[in-house]
Amino acid sequence: MKNELVIVIDFGGQYNQLVARRVRECNVYCEIYSYKVDIEKIKEMNPKGILDGTMGLYTIVRLILIPAILFGLTALLPIPALLRGITVIIAGMPTPVTTALLSAKYHGNEGYATGMIFVTTILSLFTLPVWCWLLG
Repeated sequence: MKNELVIVIDFGGQYNQLVARRVRECNVYCEIYSYKVDIEKIKEMNPKGILDGTMGLYTIVRLILIPAILFGLTALLPIPALLRGITVIIAGMPTPVTTALLSAKYHGNEGYATGMIFVTTILSLFTLPVWCWLLG
């Protein structure tokens, strides 16, 4: 289990222990380190993945906040219900794969982009049905 190391970076949030426990429940060795840890130390450990609070924040914004804002805005406009539903559902879709492709092309953090695609795709399996239910 130790050969598959995942590191959770602690920025002082309240969910670090929860995230680490969920990773460990998947039989993956996980350690929590402060954001002040030396990057060389992390490189020496050669982790399979690094998790931090920003991915959770971006996921909430992408799958819940943006569709909620569009839901509210489209409710104020005189547009057909079908168009309102399509707009909210498209806004609540997971991060597109082009994010990773553009990240690779322009020397961005390809691993982070790929992680966002994975996380938003999995979580959208839960959020999209909720949005469909709310739209009627």
